[in-house]
Amino acid sequence: MKNPSKNNEVLEFYKTLPFNYYGTIEQQVESLLKLKPIEEIYPPLKGLISTCENLLDIGCGPGWLTNSIAQHYKKEILGLDFNPHAIERAQAVAKKLNLKSKFLCEDLFKFSANRRQKKEGFDLIISLGVLHHTDDCIGAIKAICENLLKKDGFLFIGLYHEPGRKPFLKYFEDLMGNGLNHEELLLKYKELHPLKDETHLRSWFRDQVLHPHETLHTIEEIVQLLPELGCKLVSTSINKFADIKDLQGLVSEEKTMRQISEQRIAEKKYFPGFFVFLLQKEMD
Repeated sequence: MKNPSKNNEVLEFYKTLPFNYYGTIEQQVESLLKLKPIEEIYPPLKGLISTCENLLDIGCGPGWLTNSIAQHYKKEILGLDFNPHAIERAQAVAKKLNLKSKFLCEDLFKFSANRRQKKEGFDLIISLGVLHHTDDCIGAIKAICENLLKKDGFLFIGLYHEPGRKPFLKYFEDLMGNGLNHEELLLKYKELHPLKDETHLRSWFRDQVLHPHETLHTIEEIVQLLPELGCKLVSTSINKFADIKDLQGLVSEEKTMRQISEQRIAEKKYFPGFFVFLLQKEMD
């Protein structure tokens, strides 16, 4: 069930400081130009972006991914976000670099409902670190597959991973329990994730430590959802994007992620607990 008050709380949180936001437009542009092509970071996207025509980035924020794709691949792509402050920055960067990216400020569920009757869908939809902040993550995935993704199209999603995320959360919950204030917590976060730009650092810290709403998910949950989505699982970071031969084996493998996360945090290494997966919508 949709929860408008929860969505409004999240929107106000991001209006204060969007995720992946830099202090100035010039710094945002400079960081964008330094980014590697997204397929070098996420191998499942290799070859997909260059061959797909209609691309959508859901929860684009200040446009780091949308504009990066437009920059590296010279592609038209639509970035969607409900935060006008983030959209304004994304558009400013696109204009400065003369990119083909377009941006729309609208809620995902409204956007999905409005496009339900339209025949054309998107060939590739990307949503990284976004849907777990909506009031209905699974409902969002269903709406995307039903209303926005074309048949035979691809959906690439990144979510907080329950086994991998909990040790990270516990680390900061314990620090809060010991009386550390937000500035002291920021310094602890910086030890794990030493970003140089102060505004950029704070945007990551707020998103991963102080966020008012998030949900945690598993690849097992996604596997069980596949028949309803009408999709197949192509690849996932859980097994380092290896060929998927046994879904149950994959489910067993993800349970080891908690131990890995605990070890990383104990070593003061950055490990926020995040996984990605690529789905393909099946033909009728």
